[in-house]
Amino acid sequence: MHYPTSAPLMALMAPTALIALSLTACGPSTSEPPSQPEPPPTYEVPAHPTYTEHIAPMMDLHCTTCHVQGSIAPFPLETYDEVSTLAGFSLASMHAGTMPPWPPGPGCGDFQQPRVMLPEEIETFQLWFDQGRPQGPPVDSTDDGHQETHDELTPDLTLDWGFEYQPRPAPGSLDDYRCFIVDPGLTEDAFVNSIETRPGNPLQVHHLIAYTVPDEAFDDVDALLAEDDRPGYECFGSPRYDGAQMFAGWVPGQVRQPLQEGHGVKIPAGAKVAIQMHYTTLNDPDGSDRTEVDLFFVDRDEHPDPVEMVLLQLAALDLFIDAGDPDSLTTIDSPLIPISMRVHGIAAHMHMLGTSIRADALLPDEEICLIDIPRWDFGWQGIYLYEEPILLQRPFRTRLTCRWDNSPSNQPPGQTPQDVTWGDESSDEMCLIMLIVERPEGL
Repeated sequence: MHYPTSAPLMALMAPTALIALSLTACGPSTSEPPSQPEPPPTYEVPAHPTYTEHIAPMMDLHCTTCHVQGSIAPFPLETYDEVSTLAGFSLASMHAGTMPPWPPGPGCGDFQQPRVMLPEEIETFQLWFDQGRPQGPPVDSTDDGHQETHDELTPDLTLDWGFEYQPRPAPGSLDDYRCFIVDPGLTEDAFVNSIETRPGNPLQVHHLIAYTVPDEAFDDVDALLAEDDRPGYECFGSPRYDGAQMFAGWVPGQVRQPLQEGHGVKIPAGAKVAIQMHYTTLNDPDGSDRTEVDLFFVDRDEHPDPVEMVLLQLAALDLFIDAGDPDSLTTIDSPLIPISMRVHGIAAHMHMLGTSIRADALLPDEEICLIDIPRWDFGWQGIYLYEEPILLQRPFRTRLTCRWDNSPSNQPPGQTPQDVTWGDESSDEMCLIMLIVERPEGL
C-alpha cells in the first residue's frame, strides 16, 4: 500500500475553460433523449403485468438510453422479442444491482436523473417473467410497445473532421493520440449547453477531449499538422499549443445531460476546434473511426447573457501503485482554494485498475461529500449534475480518495502486474475529479 508524501500531492489545474459536459455514449441518434423523470414515490405492483402495459415503459425509463441498435450496449432492448429473449439475463442484472448502471453510492450527492430501479419495479419484472412473459394488448406506439418520447432536435453545430481515420500506435504501444482540427465558422461567441458525442468505432475510442484554438495559435497548429503526412497531428497528453481551452469531452458510459437552462461553456467567435482522440487498438487493431460531436447552444434570444461555466480539475498526480498490490490507496488534499464556488456537477476518472473513488469538500465548519463511487467501472463513467448547485464557501479544500487493484487476477489477458504511475496510456492510471462550476468573478 503506497501513501504519497512528496510535496505537490494534488495538482490544482486552473479553470481553463472547460468542461466535459453532458456527453453521450449511449446511442448514435441525433434526437433529444427522453427526459428521465424520477420514479414515482410509490409503485403498485400489478397482479398480471404485460410487456406493452408495464415492461416496455420500464425499459424506456431505465434501459433504452443505451440498449438501442448500434449503440455502445452489446444488445438492444427495444422490442418484445429482444426483451423477452433476454429477460432472464436482465432480471439477474437487476437483482445484482449492476443494471441499470448507476455508479454513485447512496448518501453522497443528490444527483439529477438517477438510474435506479425501485424494488417494486424489479418485482414487477420478476412477476412478468414468472407468468410467462405475456406481450399484452397492442398500444398506439412507434416501436412494439415503446411509447414515442423523443423530440427531434437539430444540433446547432456538428464537429466532424470529415474522413475515416485508422489509428496507428507507435511500435510496442496500443495507444494513439491524434488531434484533428475543425473550423466551426462561428462569427459570434457560442455557449454550449449540451453535447452529444457519437463515437464512430466504440471498440477503438478510449476518450476524446475538444479544445478551442485561439487565432494566435493558428500558425502553431499549422506547423503541427505539417509534421507528418498523416491526417491530423500527434498530441499525446496535450494538444501541444498555447491557449488551449477544453470545452467538451467523452469517455465510455457517459449519458447526455443538458446544463441548467441559460448556462453554457463558451467557444469564442473565430476560434477553431482541436478534437483530441485517444484510440486504443486492443479490441480492434485494424479498424477505423470517424467520430462526430453534436453541439447544442444556449439560445441567445432567450438568454442574451448566458452564465458561463468552467471546469476545475483536481488530480492526484503523485500516485504509485505497487505491482501485485490488491488494495492500493491514495488519499490527498488539494491546496486551500481561496474563492467560493457554485458547483453544478462533478465527474470522476480512473483507468482499468481502479476500484473506488470518493471526493469531499472540506469547509471551515463542515464536510460535504461530493461524490462516492464505491465500485468503479471504467465502462460506466459519467457527468453527474446536482439537483441543486452546491455553494462551497471560501476557503475550502477538496479531499480525493482512490483505490486500485493491481493483483495478478485483475490484469489484461497475458499480462502480469507492473508498478503503475500517473499517465495517459490505458496501462497507466489516473485519479481525478472535475468540478463543473459557474465562472468565479475575476477568473
